[in-house]
Amino acid sequence: MNKNTKRLNILFLGGAKRVSIARMLKDAGSRLGTDVGIFSYELDTRVPIAIEGPVIEGLRWGDSAILEHIHDTVVDRDINVIIPFVDPAVGVAARYRDKYNDVFVPVGSTRSVEQMFDKIAADEAFSQVGLPRPNLIPGPGGEPVFPVIAKPRHGSASKGLVVVHSTEELRPYIASRATHLVQRYIANSEEYTVDCYVSLDGEIKVVSPRRRGEVSGGEVTTTVTVESPEIVNLTVKALKALDLRGAVTVQFIVDKSQPDFNPMIMEINPRLGGGVVASVHAHADIPQYIIADALGIGTEPCQNIVAGTFIARYQQEVVFVNGRRQ
Repeated sequence: MNKNTKRLNILFLGGAKRVSIARMLKDAGSRLGTDVGIFSYELDTRVPIAIEGPVIEGLRWGDSAILEHIHDTVVDRDINVIIPFVDPAVGVAARYRDKYNDVFVPVGSTRSVEQMFDKIAADEAFSQVGLPRPNLIPGPGGEPVFPVIAKPRHGSASKGLVVVHSTEELRPYIASRATHLVQRYIANSEEYTVDCYVSLDGEIKVVSPRRRGEVSGGEVTTTVTVESPEIVNLTVKALKALDLRGAVTVQFIVDKSQPDFNPMIMEINPRLGGGVVASVHAHADIPQYIIADALGIGTEPCQNIVAGTFIARYQQEVVFVNGRRQ
């Protein structure tokens, strides 16, 4: 693919609600002289992204035939780029690239993707490269200071998290250490998300921190960009040490009960976050970096991201009658 390409067809994997990003990708393509078409691969075709392009009825992420089915879609729809939007789709996209290598897929290696979606493996990786985490604090008897939080090893979107208040409650999670990550629970906390883009040749293009506000169903509904050298430095350290590529979302937590600002890494999602539109509006134009990378156009790293850019997300209806969008 090169910058003389006049049409770029992008296939979303699980991008059912990503209408704003679809429009931003189209706008970015227009600025770069390329017409962008949006397609999305979903279990149900009656989803909001249908207002931006055709929806392909797909298979479940764990289906043994999914790579071949996506490949048929790539060929039939002349797809040039695949972008995953939900956790299980990221691994599918990476494995698709490994098998076919016929489209641009802005995610890291299959190994790095799988490591980040395994909370225990990711925490071990964070420890090895010296990133601060919410470690357990031992009490006088060697037991953790309660409460603590148990996170399912392969969970996502805050599903299955359990706050544990006693040694007795903790025993099942210690016994099943292979299935849960147990960490200190921070009651008086503030969470930060960092939207990043790393070109496939390893250059960090965007590092844009924002403070998480209201969350619904595991997705942020209000968020505001912030200036934080501490968070930026830790994020750059993580991106370099863990050899991540493409769109990356890094999550931090801060213990507000402490006198100092002490960001600790919680997790890294190697995909676009739902609230990334805040960073884009703050001039961290990740959609343009994706399009430029796909076209082979050289770009400079993003500078002067505007702190204080606040977004409030809302719902809007898309109507279908007898399966057809109105």
